[in-house]
Amino acid sequence: LNSFLIDIPSLEIQNKIADKLYKIDKKIEINNKINTNLEKISTEFFLNWLSNTHSDKKKSLDSIANYKNGLAMQKFRPVNIKESLPVVKIRELNQGHTDSNSDLCRKDIDKSVQINTGDIIFSWSGTLLLDLWAGTEAGLNQHLFKVTSNDYPSWFIYEWTKYYLQEFQLIAESKATTMGHIKRSNLKESF
Repeated sequence: LNSFLIDIPSLEIQNKIADKLYKIDKKIEINNKINTNLEKISTEFFLNWLSNTHSDKKKSLDSIANYKNGLAMQKFRPVNIKESLPVVKIRELNQGHTDSNSDLCRKDIDKSVQINTGDIIFSWSGTLLLDLWAGTEAGLNQHLFKVTSNDYPSWFIYEWTKYYLQEFQLIAESKATTMGHIKRSNLKESF
């Protein structure tokens, strides 16, 4: 290795690069704080609306939103890498994005199991999570719901599902002999 020459930029250029990277890191940090704050505001708005709403009209979660289960993506392996999508499993949902370790699936899967930035994803098995997907276009794996509604705004569906998330997590934890999960009947029983 001693015989290799490595071209290193001058200290001045290195400092300029470091300054730009620092500014990008700070912007990411600020954006993350803004996102956290916006979610808190959304939840407060929802809970305030809930406590001030006086209505006898009740609907179950599964009647106000469509909870579409993902596919067993191992059955939809891509033939051509250029015509593939990364697969979102619980690992990707936890980290908020796909990466080079993510499985791939065919791009021609049904649109109902393709996800894009802003889609609501709910993990109903194993680790129960709820998230607004901020990653790239991807295929949705089994044990994850893509939550949509034709009648209600996304924030409303997201907040209602989050409202029941702790209860769902307790239901999943009570199934100690198997992988914890909820059933569709739990969505029907959540008004």
